Amino acid sequence: MTWRVSHLKSDLIINIKSLVPSICFLLWFSAVLAAQENYAVFEENGKFGLKDEIGEVVIPASYENLGWSDNNNVPVGGAIGYKRNGSWGLISVKNKILTSPDYHDLVILENQYILASRIGKFSNSLLFGILNFDGTARVSFKYRSISPIDNQKFLVVEQKEGVLKTGIITDKDVVVIPIVYRDVHFDDRGNIIVRTFGDLLGLNTAEGRKVLEPEFNKITFPKSDVIRVEKHGLQGAYKFDGSKFIEINKKTISFDNDEPFIEEFPQWELRNTKNELISSISADSIKELDKDLYIVSRNGIQVIENIDRDHVLSFQGQEVDLISDKFLITRGDEKYHIYKRNGDKFLKEAYDSIFLDDEYIFTKTFRKSNPWDIYSKYGNKISKFGYQDVRKSSERYIPVKRSGYWGFIDFSGQNILKCKFDSVGDFKNKRVILKFYDTWGLANNYGDWVILPFEHSLKRVFSNTYLSQKERSLKIYDGEGNLLRRTTEILEFRDFGILVRGDSTKVGLMGEDGQMITSVAYDAIENIEGTDLVTIRIEEDLGIINKRGRLIIPMEEHYQEIVGVGQNYIGIKKDNKYGFIDFRGLLRIANRYDSIKLFADSLAAVKLNDKWGFVDIYEKLIIQPNYEQVGQFMDGVAIVGYQGKEGLISRKGELLIDYKYDKIIRTDYGHFIVYENGKAGLVNQTGKLIAYPKYDYIKDIGNDQLIVNSNGRWGVLKNDGTYSIPALFQEIIFDTINYRYLTKKY
Repeated sequence: MTWRVSHLKSDLIINIKSLVPSICFLLWFSAVLAAQENYAVFEENGKFGLKDEIGEVVIPASYENLGWSDNNNVPVGGAIGYKRNGSWGLISVKNKILTSPDYHDLVILENQYILASRIGKFSNSLLFGILNFDGTARVSFKYRSISPIDNQKFLVVEQKEGVLKTGIITDKDVVVIPIVYRDVHFDDRGNIIVRTFGDLLGLNTAEGRKVLEPEFNKITFPKSDVIRVEKHGLQGAYKFDGSKFIEINKKTISFDNDEPFIEEFPQWELRNTKNELISSISADSIKELDKDLYIVSRNGIQVIENIDRDHVLSFQGQEVDLISDKFLITRGDEKYHIYKRNGDKFLKEAYDSIFLDDEYIFTKTFRKSNPWDIYSKYGNKISKFGYQDVRKSSERYIPVKRSGYWGFIDFSGQNILKCKFDSVGDFKNKRVILKFYDTWGLANNYGDWVILPFEHSLKRVFSNTYLSQKERSLKIYDGEGNLLRRTTEILEFRDFGILVRGDSTKVGLMGEDGQMITSVAYDAIENIEGTDLVTIRIEEDLGIINKRGRLIIPMEEHYQEIVGVGQNYIGIKKDNKYGFIDFRGLLRIANRYDSIKLFADSLAAVKLNDKWGFVDIYEKLIIQPNYEQVGQFMDGVAIVGYQGKEGLISRKGELLIDYKYDKIIRTDYGHFIVYENGKAGLVNQTGKLIAYPKYDYIKDIGNDQLIVNSNGRWGVLKNDGTYSIPALFQEIIFDTINYRYLTKKY
């Protein structure tokens, strides 16, 4: 590794006294260079030597090369490099051997030193050091790279514990910046910015004096005397003496001339249901994660903090990609990391890709071949090899691919099916479809063939039924490999069975076992949603059978429509009127109504003369048909419409809420949101008005708590209509994990 660092100009004020040694050195060095320019390298019989200014040989022509390894051949400091047996050594212009030929390279550095490299004693890596012109070591040979910063300092890279670390040393091998950092760079004035392997930044002066510890995500210089820092998305500022200038809790800090302009973060307060303040967090946004843990976003950076505002984890350059019940995955810079939900790092590496299923964690590393590994939810590595590809498990068996072929391993990493298949499906009932040499078969979890791999195609059509097809020839197998049926008919697979079409337009029903339930004699066969019943139709007549083929309602009854099933009553249409029958086909509610709704809460809505009422299972008219619109009863209450308005009635037809609302919506917690003139209110099951309709928004979150918005301000109401949290906030989020509120202040 070679580092290129431009020479830096110092801003320091140098007094005249400090310049004297430098001036004397420059005068001496200029004289040396002038004298050296008169030496000349010559070649004789394929060997190289050196002559002085009058042509006298000072070094006989006995070396493979003479000069320096960068092809410069001018002596410097009374010395020059020589090459013997492919390696370099140092010799004086008076033909005195200064070093043996132990070096891979010798290069003049800053016209003051010799940068040298040689193979390490315990490795094949090149190690760099610096020699004086007399051949003595000025900087020890332990660095993987050395680059000059100025005449007295060098940027160095050293391998420690298998990791390349960076620092700065002097020309006397004295450490200026400890050699522990990922990298070191400089601002425009030569100040030194260090970066740790955790991507945290610190600041040192050009002389190496520490100004700021490496604990910041970002360091910038908005003014000549101000250091702006960012930590976990929060900004602050320091002076160059290291004293804090602006507290690190701001959203942005900028300067207009000398005056700082500060933008504060929104303040989020964590409150319990009694409106007691638990904590406050400065953030752009906040989301609950786990017990007393929150994902907080600031200036595009996501962090995890607890309710004490202690930093748990930062995703610098990352964003949360997935949150599962146990883990969270972050993504950024094409790298993925996985953590436990409490913020602990789960797997230490960064990955090219990560995905989860209910049992396993799949990670893709940056290996060129077989990059996929598999871990348990406890962090144990399951896969004994890397894999070319993987898929989510089924029945705890994991599809894996190696050398272009698929197979399966189990939870311990053992091969269930060796990687020799062109394609594999998912396990179902310990059966899996496999493609083997362009043919298909079915195997069990021991690797035994259940259906031999001679099929042109094979697919699972039900949990234990398989279909093979070649052109128009179809075969149906069960999960034991038994051939259930062979046919050339057209088959359509539905949730309730197999529709069989013959050469005509007629259709029949086949069961999952391949046995015909009905003949191919019907115009249509359809399932009644939510039941195991099926309608059969010929022209305009309907009948009902169950999925075993037992006739429930014969077509001779001439039903025109089956509405559906509710509480064991089947809604039907016959002779253009609606009624109900039971599963025996007996008419229970006469078909005398213009329309019906299915039974719920033991009552069914019926329509007569364009008005709706309700009957019970004995066709007793419980509620007179007086309503323009009705909903189904639930928990003894129904929403009804009258003269363009809506109200609530009980099972006895008692008016719980008068018809005065534009709209009523039932909530999941037994309340009703009522709307009047564009405003929302709330009533309970008994019709008691909890909140007068004056709110722009109401959300029922259960436990008699309501989040409301009034004129752009958010609060929380109790079921008695009083505020548990006053409507004073810009935003309110209900934390369902910790059962508290996140309130955003204006």
